[in-house]
Amino acid sequence: MLYGLEYPFSGHDITQKFVRESTVVHFTCVEQSLKTYFGYYFGGFGDMDAYYSDSPPLIGMANVAGMIDAIHAQVSFAAALSRKVHRTFMWPDTVNIMQKRLNATDNSTILEHHDKQSGIRAISWESAQKAKLPAVEGNYLTNRKRVSRNELEIVYLDARAPIPTLEEEISRLSERQVAMLDFAHFSPPIQRPSLGATIGDGNEDEQENKQLRREKDSDNVEETARWLEDREKEWLSESFDKMGYKAYSQVFLDKLKKCVRADLPTACLGACEWGV
Repeated sequence: MLYGLEYPFSGHDITQKFVRESTVVHFTCVEQSLKTYFGYYFGGFGDMDAYYSDSPPLIGMANVAGMIDAIHAQVSFAAALSRKVHRTFMWPDTVNIMQKRLNATDNSTILEHHDKQSGIRAISWESAQKAKLPAVEGNYLTNRKRVSRNELEIVYLDARAPIPTLEEEISRLSERQVAMLDFAHFSPPIQRPSLGATIGDGNEDEQENKQLRREKDSDNVEETARWLEDREKEWLSESFDKMGYKAYSQVFLDKLKKCVRADLPTACLGACEWGV
């Protein structure tokens, strides 16, 4: 039976019921590199080859936020750290992202803020596979609970700590403890676009009033976008670079790619927009 993506993947319980009652789920319209990821993400493989019951040592990410370059920097740093400490990287399930898009109609700038955007819509999963980064799906721990009675302990670590300190703290953890890097306040704060107040006193022509309002809002969005980009560039130079994070992350800064749709003027495929 053929389904659109909206219903079977519209919520956790609905998705799990759909997967349990299906013999095969074929993600026909999902790009090839994500078919396996989606299969794991939605619980389609179960505990095949003790994938969940024999968990590897893990490292994950929490509170990943920023514009796309800042998010790329954070994920690359976590990936580099995971390789250094010999832990499997748990893909960021969601990120808090401010996207800068181009309105193809009038070439104006659009800022879109997403509190919980899928991690695969920010950084390319395919590039991680090509880089041979040992990684599991973003909700690995949730999927694991269905097949294992023994929960793993999550230990939160401040990602802003000196790198040697992080390596030392992680080395002290057991294989049953998940090192969760907390990136809160790691990158510049996100500011929602502040649009101008309504223009006009009600006596002007309504169409002209709307046009003036659009122009004013567009100017404010452009200004906000430039402010955000300047803050991000300053942070990448003054903090991420000079504090040693960039050099440490360089291999994965080169190998991990930003999602090609992260800032496109058109939305991603619906397949990438689940709300589980």
